[in-house]
Amino acid sequence: MGKAAILLVVAGLIGGTLLMYQATQATLDIDASEADRQEELIAREIARSGYNAMESKARRIIFDNPDIRPDDLVETAGALEGDYEGGRYTARLRHIGGSGYIVEATGSYGKASYTMNGQSVTRTLRADEDVVLRSSYNGSMAGYCSGLYVELWDPDYEDDPDYEPEHDMLFPPQNRHNHIPRVDGVAVRDYERVIPAGTQINFVLAVDKSCDAVGDFPGMYSDADITVPFDYNRYNHYHWALEITAGEFEDMTEGMYAMVEESKSTAGVYRLTFEDLRKFSREQHEAIKEFGYTTSGRSNKWDRKQGRYTDHKDWALEPGTGFKVLEDFGNIPDMSDQTFTVEMIPHDEWLAAEGEEFEEAGD
Repeated sequence: MGKAAILLVVAGLIGGTLLMYQATQATLDIDASEADRQEELIAREIARSGYNAMESKARRIIFDNPDIRPDDLVETAGALEGDYEGGRYTARLRHIGGSGYIVEATGSYGKASYTMNGQSVTRTLRADEDVVLRSSYNGSMAGYCSGLYVELWDPDYEDDPDYEPEHDMLFPPQNRHNHIPRVDGVAVRDYERVIPAGTQINFVLAVDKSCDAVGDFPGMYSDADITVPFDYNRYNHYHWALEITAGEFEDMTEGMYAMVEESKSTAGVYRLTFEDLRKFSREQHEAIKEFGYTTSGRSNKWDRKQGRYTDHKDWALEPGTGFKVLEDFGNIPDMSDQTFTVEMIPHDEWLAAEGEEFEEAGD
């Protein structure tokens, strides 16, 4: 056999060996990739197990302590660790906003790790007994005009497949330039109404960007007696204080654009604060609620990977109430565009204080 033929044979053997190696390597890579995917799937299941365990623990604590505050709930729940399906999970709660908290769980299996989280609330604003709902307008730091409606869900709503909750206007739209008339610092349109026991209460911010949803501005809006029917086509958009999916009250969350804070000095008193813009992500809203404003007030400080701004500063709190001290920014969700105070007073206590029965609205 000539040298040329020998070289061809050797080259063929080498080529075949390389092809076999590449095919084997590709198979190994596929197997490794499939193994990685399997580990990630198992890590997700482990994270889900940890999440369910912590969520269940939080619900038990709230059931046993219905008046517990979110920050106390976080401390009471502590951290959970456990083994599941050959891996391990860790879970904890994080307090965001006013009544909102996040359940966060991480599952680990092999080289894979997966983190999941979900939001819930300690308060559902349900009337456990007949109450008088009292609300007052605190002010605005916005250019848009926004009104506030109360949304009332009858306890027997599930019996009617076509049921729609009732909406009642608390305050007509206003902004920083056009406030509800006040006497001695008190809004003349404070709202009171008897709410039957079992009613689920929610609040809706109706945003009117151009301040013209109800005739001429500012004349009609400055009328304290104006009442504008709730109409999805009348305003630019709506922001709910609590987000409820198909009336599933047990799974409600604090609204993306809202904070619902309970006073630390007076039971049954809540402050509702809203962001009226829709240019920020849910993660940006949650970061501000949890970690506070930023020192720069600039949107370019957002760290997408960390899920927070790089220059947060802790929330300043009002003495007594413990409400967050609000500021006005344009480039971060400041949650200060519209602010209201609502109070749920047991009807018997209200009667004792007032000395006479209050007629329900519409009677």
